[in-house]
Amino acid sequence: MADTKESDETLKKSGAFYIDGSCRPHNPGYIGWGLHGYFYQDTCDKPVKVEHFVHTTDGYLQLTDELQKGVQLVTPIEYIDGYGSDREMLSNNVAEIRGLHALLSFLTGMSLKIIKIYTDSEYLKTCMNEWCKRWENNGWMKQDGNPVSNRELLKDTYLLLKNMKERKVDISINWIKSHNGHVGNERADILAGIGSSTSQQHSLVNSIEISQVKRYWKSEYERNPYVAFRRLYFNSISEYNQPGIYHLAESTETDFIIGKPSASTCYSVVYLKDHDPIIEMIKQKQFKISRGINVIVLMKLDSVYSRHVYPWLNHYGENTILRQGNTHSMTLVDKKPITVEIYPTGLSMRSLDYFAMLEEILVWFNEPRTNNIDLRVGAYKITTHSITDRFFKLSTDKKGKTKHELLPEFIVGYKNMMMDIKISYKDAELSVRIPYVLGYDCLPRNNLKHLEHSNPTISLLTWVEGQVLRYCTIINSNYGTGIWSNYFANQVLLPA
Repeated sequence: MADTKESDETLKKSGAFYIDGSCRPHNPGYIGWGLHGYFYQDTCDKPVKVEHFVHTTDGYLQLTDELQKGVQLVTPIEYIDGYGSDREMLSNNVAEIRGLHALLSFLTGMSLKIIKIYTDSEYLKTCMNEWCKRWENNGWMKQDGNPVSNRELLKDTYLLLKNMKERKVDISINWIKSHNGHVGNERADILAGIGSSTSQQHSLVNSIEISQVKRYWKSEYERNPYVAFRRLYFNSISEYNQPGIYHLAESTETDFIIGKPSASTCYSVVYLKDHDPIIEMIKQKQFKISRGINVIVLMKLDSVYSRHVYPWLNHYGENTILRQGNTHSMTLVDKKPITVEIYPTGLSMRSLDYFAMLEEILVWFNEPRTNNIDLRVGAYKITTHSITDRFFKLSTDKKGKTKHELLPEFIVGYKNMMMDIKISYKDAELSVRIPYVLGYDCLPRNNLKHLEHSNPTISLLTWVEGQVLRYCTIINSNYGTGIWSNYFANQVLLPA
């Protein structure tokens, strides 16, 4: 009989959980609750790390902190995430209680041993650990004779807590400092923000998910190799946008002066065969927020595709995004930037001219022609140079399929090269050497490597403006077509 009890104990799960509430834009307001945590069964000697934290019997612990007496390292077996919304305007305290109620309801019926719950609400912790017992004895009336605020919700939640204790679950509710960089609290806070954002859309959601440990903290995505630059510019009106057509830029200058002449500023226009679902989702949210007002918007792709932002956007969609004050800018619910309204628009309008010129060249280049009409930039005739063999060689893979293999000299980090071409200049053929920078004049090296199985062709387009040779690059592949230009630096002075 004792062996059976011991076996039952080893099968029980324990866990550490974090809950939070959110209320927007004011309190009372649109509420949401969020929760995050993990289950474990066994302690361990080797720490299981996530960011700067390890998993313990007391929850996440910073790597720099020492284990307190009685606290042990553990191996997580499952993670839990949840969030919820409401259609009514309610208080932040209600949101906090809802989070605990949702967690306890979910845990009810499980075979549990030790449960540690953390909240950044002093109100909720004190309610559950002190006040509810006294209120229950007083018929849920306060000392002044008035009924306890939120008493029905508190009664239900406290009953769930008591039932846990009656089942001999070692359960405790503890306070944790908010917005202090703690991974458990921060994840619960983001989920609560998603809940309140969902409430603002007048949508009712109550969702709790269990996730397996493997790859839980890995953000996996297939970013189109053509979307190589960190900034994407678009118009805030839906009718002026077409899915899969993106205007991209890279600059070391501030985002707000895009269009300022700088040798570090690069432009690209790409037409993708398959549009990027995350970019399109963000744009749709922007259209809703801007409500037909015409502004230029910058999307911060380095933020969008970061490991701290992309998993939330990918899993929870547009309700992870909030409007920033009264502007047209948007952030993740934890205030990480997603889009920025460009204002004033002066220099940005110059960038629109550059984008328009590049797009005109790209469209014209890819149009089928049955005559000898020249491709031109304004009054200047464009000459096309095939340079695919400067980057790729044909080879056969193990399956017998032909692929374009990136030449071995293009090692990781390769960037600068010289391109030798011949042009027609003053009724004669002239050899010209032009500086060419990967990641500025065309795709970066790693993105080119990604094109090996996509049948790429690369063309250098040149034209002469007076005594200056200018150039840009067009890459066609199974991913689509795109044009790249280091607009303020792609100039070579020709002999007089």
